[in-house]
This record gives sequence, C-alpha cells and structure tokens, in this order.
Amino acid sequence: MQRHRRAIVLTIVLATLSIAAGPPVALRVETAAVRPEGDATVVSITVQAAPEDRARLGRDVWVQGELLRRGERVNRVARAVDLDERGQAAFEVAWPPGDYELRVSIEAVSGKAAGVWVGRLVVPVLTAAAPPPPASTVPPPAPAAAAATRVAASPVVAPTPAPQPAIATPVPPTPERGVEPTPTAVPEPASEPTPVEAPAVAVAATVAAAAGAAEAAPSATEPAPQPAPAAPVPSAR
Repeated sequence: MQRHRRAIVLTIVLATLSIAAGPPVALRVETAAVRPEGDATVVSITVQAAPEDRARLGRDVWVQGELLRRGERVNRVARAVDLDERGQAAFEVAWPPGDYELRVSIEAVSGKAAGVWVGRLVVPVLTAAAPPPPASTVPPPAPAAAAATRVAASPVVAPTPAPQPAIATPVPPTPERGVEPTPTAVPEPASEPTPVEAPAVAVAATVAAAAGAAEAAPSATEPAPQPAPAAPVPSAR
C-alpha cells in the first residue's frame, strides 16, 4: 500500500513539474527482450523525445522506469542518459518474467521539461542456449599411418592406353542420279625410245669399210701356207 502511494505521489510531482515547466514532453518508448539472466530476463528500453521538445530537454536527461502490477510497484530503475542527435537513449534492466504495466518518465537536468509514458509490458521467459558438445579427445592419426591407410584404401587403377589415330578409309564418290561418271584417265606406260635411222650414205660407207677390213685380215679358220719342200741336190762323185 505504501509503494502504491509513493507511485501516486511521484506521478503527481512529475505532473506538477510538467505544468510548471510548460507542456509535457512527447515521449516514445520501445522495449525488447535481449537475453536470460538467471531467473530474470534482460529487457532493453529505448526512449525517444519528439523533435520539438529536444531543445527544452537538452542532452543530459534523467530517465526513470517503474514496473507495476495491479497498481503496485514491482521494480524501479533510474538512469542518467545522454540523448543522441535523434533524441534517443537506451538502457537495459533485468526483470522477472510476467505481464506488467510499465511507466517511463523523462526529465531534463534543469527541471524545465518532463514527460511521462505508460504502457503494457510482457517480459517473456528466455532459456539459455545449449552449450556446444565437447571436443573429441581421440588424437589425430600420425601422418605416416594416415598416408598408408589412404594408399591401402585407394584401388589400383591400370593406366589407360593412349588412343590410336583412326585410319580414314577412302570412300568412292557416289555418282549422282542422271549424271554419267567421268572416266578416269589411266596413265600409259612409258615406251622405249624409237631408234633414229642413220643416213643411207653413212650406212654404206660403214659396210664398205667393214668388208675391206675382213678381206685384209687372215681368216682364223684357214691354215697358214706351208713352205714347199726343197728339191734333193745330187751329190758329186
């Protein structure tokens, strides 16, 4: 009950400050579950101020987040953050899973501007990822044993003979229809040279010279003439 009263008082104070400082700051809040942390879940909270209110807020702001369930405060967090050039700031908080009402307030350090955002927040239950399996303790095989195993496992392949070039078979040309084949010219055998006839005068002179030589030479078949026997000379008494 006391917590509920404190939340109401805080809201009234913020509203009073907002009225005194001027119109409230337009605020946008986004939440996202990030990771498990024990029995809780880490939630990322991003706040963004409207462009027309950034000048009044300045760079340094004070952000508070309250987690309520049926009007009672379950958890509370406060952060001093810096707004970037887009007017955004983010922070993380670990909250137990469940269905809640989230109330986020932002206030300038000078106290001249403030704003409040209220909305529903569902914190899911996240489970941690399973650890990777332990590494194998079997030592790697030795290089020599591994090489022998690969050689024994690989089959022996006979060398493939080199392909022989194919011998082209001459194909006789196929005569076309209606066209008679042209006879192929067959080369004639080379003939012996024709003797040149000698002139008649030269032939006659050659024959006469041969005849004269035959008459002058002795015949090989005729016997040589024998000398005549001498007449006996009578002796003187």
